[in-house]
Amino acid sequence: MSRINLGTIDVQQKIKLPSYTTAQRDLLTPETGAMIYNTTEEVVEIYAATGEWTFAGTKSSATGDVVVVGGATSAFGDYTVHTFTDSETLQVQGGSLDVEFLVVGGGGGGGVNSGAGGGGGAVLFGSMTLSEGNYGVTVGGGGARGVDTTSYSQTLGGTGGTSMLGNIQATGGGGGGSYPSTTGGTGANGGGGGDPSGSGGQGQAPTLPSGITGIVKAGKNGSAAQGGGHEGGGGGGAGAAATNGTGGDGAQSNIDGNNYYYGGGGGTGVWARNGRNGGLGGGGGGGTNSGNGGAGGGSARNAGSNGNSGTNSVNSGNGGTNTGGGGGGATFYGYNGAKGGLGGSGIVIIRY
Repeated sequence: MSRINLGTIDVQQKIKLPSYTTAQRDLLTPETGAMIYNTTEEVVEIYAATGEWTFAGTKSSATGDVVVVGGATSAFGDYTVHTFTDSETLQVQGGSLDVEFLVVGGGGGGGVNSGAGGGGGAVLFGSMTLSEGNYGVTVGGGGARGVDTTSYSQTLGGTGGTSMLGNIQATGGGGGGSYPSTTGGTGANGGGGGDPSGSGGQGQAPTLPSGITGIVKAGKNGSAAQGGGHEGGGGGGAGAAATNGTGGDGAQSNIDGNNYYYGGGGGTGVWARNGRNGGLGGGGGGGTNSGNGGAGGGSARNAGSNGNSGTNSVNSGNGGTNTGGGGGGATFYGYNGAKGGLGGSGIVIIRY
């Protein structure tokens, strides 16, 4: 490489820097202070004394200076992340913007009386272009817990609420079944079947609107009741169907740098044995009258609650808040006031 030693250069019109792609740049052996134009990133870069290439100035969006308002803002690498844990309005000002999204529906509530686990909410992720304007953001609530209003009242857990980003909809999980033998609720992922012979609920996956590129993680069934011994079925998770009385695992997303799971199914409640675990992604653990309660599903923004042991009126675990996890089922009571676990609320996240 040629070198010219000069004091001051007075450039009246323009200066042309050497141009490289990022891959070509990384093969250079530069000196501190070297400047190039990076054609991959479309920015001027300087080789700093730290041994890294850094931006020389600011990087402008091709659509101009776009302002985004709404949610809790954070940074992940070069991304700006907006996290919505409650319903509000997303505002895009000054132009259009390409974003990636995660939308998670609310989890279904757990059943009662060897009640089954609730299904996890749908998990949708992909990319879209947001034009200038306002977009409604809805965070679906968790499904209501099953409650024994009369002795063995067959009360299902409630269906989780739908989360929305504009016209993108992530539906909620189905509620868990209850004794005697109620079928698990239908939802984005089905609730488990009630003791002793209830069928698992069907998972019905939502679809993405036309023109939106992405993946839908839903459509998993709850498992059937496990028969003798007062044990219901687990709730289906966004990533996997339930296995016997254990909740299915949710689906994983790294949109905010945390690699959390979302939409885990709830575990069933049992009698005289250990409660069943909730699925990864906030599924609540099942309760029991003796032994250990099932563990709540972890690897989540908020882990599902563990099921408890004993005859208190609520001994099942709730789905994790803002995970879309299904609630855990309660143990076998047979009296008024017994309750399953609440489903976990959903969440909406964008990054750009």
